[in-house]
Amino acid sequence: MDITRESSGNSAFTLVEVSLATGLVALALIPMIGLMAIGMDSDREARSRTVSALIASDLVGVLQEADWETIETWRVAGSYELSYNLEGQPLAPDGGSQDNSSFTARLVFPVENSPPTPFNVSALVLVSDLPGVLGSEAIDRYTTDPSTAHSVRVYPALAVRLER
Repeated sequence: MDITRESSGNSAFTLVEVSLATGLVALALIPMIGLMAIGMDSDREARSRTVSALIASDLVGVLQEADWETIETWRVAGSYELSYNLEGQPLAPDGGSQDNSSFTARLVFPVENSPPTPFNVSALVLVSDLPGVLGSEAIDRYTTDPSTAHSVRVYPALAVRLER
């Protein structure tokens, strides 16, 4: 028995072919969607690191431009804190506008084995990518136990007094 199909000029895909094609496309798209999520997380982390470095640079500049009496006031108080927006621009000094902040940064003057000389003072810039009070709390946790606060980045700073 010879089964022949008459061609009417209209060709189409069978249901099996369409199902296989749809399955192959789905298998290709699922890993790509997963990679997009990983890429977005990497982008967010890179932005956070970049802005943190800009903030640290700004705070080191604040330290280096401050007069020696102001630095001594901060050193005696133990720290000086500022809030920053998402682009790394400083908000009101001393955290006055923490509601709009995205980053919290603090100059910390560690207790040294020897007293600071009258010509230089060392400090750490601690930057948290958490806003306002959450950022302050993360920095507080870092200062007591550095292994607990993963959202804090640390940058060393040094202020040198050039005049005698």
